[in-house]
Amino acid sequence: MISELEMKISRDLLILVAVSFGLLVVSELLAPGFIEIDHLSFILEITAIVGTAALGQTLVILTGGIDLSVGTIMYLMLAIAPRLMREEFLLPFLICLAVGALVGAVNGILIAWARVPPIVQTIATMTALTGFIFIYSGGVSGAKAHPLLRAMTVNQIGPLHSCTVIWIILIIFFYIILHRTTYGRYIQALGSNPRASYLSGIKVKLTTFSVYTLSGLLSALAGLFFYGYANIPYYPSQTGGLGIDYAFSSITAVVVGGTLFTGGKGGPDRTFFGALFMQLLVSLLVMLGLPQALRLLVNGAILLVIVIIYKLLQKSIKLTKLS
Repeated sequence: MISELEMKISRDLLILVAVSFGLLVVSELLAPGFIEIDHLSFILEITAIVGTAALGQTLVILTGGIDLSVGTIMYLMLAIAPRLMREEFLLPFLICLAVGALVGAVNGILIAWARVPPIVQTIATMTALTGFIFIYSGGVSGAKAHPLLRAMTVNQIGPLHSCTVIWIILIIFFYIILHRTTYGRYIQALGSNPRASYLSGIKVKLTTFSVYTLSGLLSALAGLFFYGYANIPYYPSQTGGLGIDYAFSSITAVVVGGTLFTGGKGGPDRTFFGALFMQLLVSLLVMLGLPQALRLLVNGAILLVIVIIYKLLQKSIKLTKLS
């Protein structure tokens, strides 16, 4: 029997899909040519880069955690991949993924067994990696992306870019994992009620460790996509941890998609629409010529409105239960 919360989740998703479709219509009216196949394919390509990191963020948030180091792991790939991929591709590619998984594993170990709060641990990782990246790279751009990495990112399979196809396959894969496997049920149960999960025999620490490891792995893949897309790695000058903007973008995609910050409910399918909605909005604001400051203001306002709508829907479900 479908629970009222599950009905709310489905209704939220339908609202997001409808709003995204409406945004497409408005975008075409304000900026003719917006919905041309080539432009939509480009939007999906950009979305796939952040969306791959957001997929790992989804797994973490489903357990009630958060990972602010995903963007820094992406930039870590820009530092190490150019040196590893000078000639060979496959082995350096796998090494890069392993490095990302290792960083995530360190987060998972300290969060699960040392009980360091996720936000504290991942901020510490973000800060330490930022220092390492600038020391290791000297803050200068590396070599151009390996042709095979470039092809894996920007080459097209039909109307879609390669990284978009890979991202969609990953979404389907993790959707099946979450909804059709015992491990997926462990992840959702852990977010819903950690204490009850422990008492029911779920390996809470091992599950927590695994989602942060997967988040690191997927962030590394997102970083490699970013490298392949940009072709030449670069490091922005910014205050705070390197890649914090990508970390916030991944969290925004998850939250806008409707995955609950308290964990337990949501999934990669919802993150797909959340990431796509935010990128459509950004693309529209860019095409309209809005300055960066105003785009940030509009993004923040719309995010706030969406969160309020979700909270009101959740409140209405609770009132229905009481009545």
